[in-house]
Amino acid sequence: MDRDGTILDNMGYINHPERVRLLPGASRGLRLLREAGWKIVVITNQGGIERGYYTHDILHLINLRMLELLWKDGATIDALYYCPFVSESELKKPNVGMIERAVRELDIDLEGSFIVGDQLIDLELANRVGCPGVFVLTGFGLGFYEYMRDKVEALKPVYVARDLSDVAEWVINGEGSHHFSLKKGGVGQKL
Repeated sequence: MDRDGTILDNMGYINHPERVRLLPGASRGLRLLREAGWKIVVITNQGGIERGYYTHDILHLINLRMLELLWKDGATIDALYYCPFVSESELKKPNVGMIERAVRELDIDLEGSFIVGDQLIDLELANRVGCPGVFVLTGFGLGFYEYMRDKVEALKPVYVARDLSDVAEWVINGEGSHHFSLKKGGVGQKL
């Protein structure tokens, strides 16, 4: 899943650990998914490194702060991969480099997985790797969904969720099956 706008409040380039804020529902959703046996892998573009806004070391401190906040709420992740580039790279979402690395290193079954994010590039990534995409209305998601819904729907998310807590409930309640037809729906419904 994506980091900024999905797990963390997306306040631009987060360049200090004190700026790390978990989104409502993030800890609960991650905790529920882990308790249900799901691997949680964060895939995030961090072009602020190439732009000189922060260093790899500062990003490490920011990610540690996120993990600390999640841990306090009983939530964990299995791995985090990031792309430090603004320029074109096989790693930069929506390219598939980070996903391919995670699949190799963590023995992930893409057919039984979902990609969760708040931006169109997250859905594009899902389509490129042949994995169902779940769109969350946190971060930039609400704006995309309300003002560019046709672009969101063109990328065929299998579910539009309020937040990660909603995603977890949807997956755990058995709605996360890949074997249903897409239909129009509202928030909290299959499209």
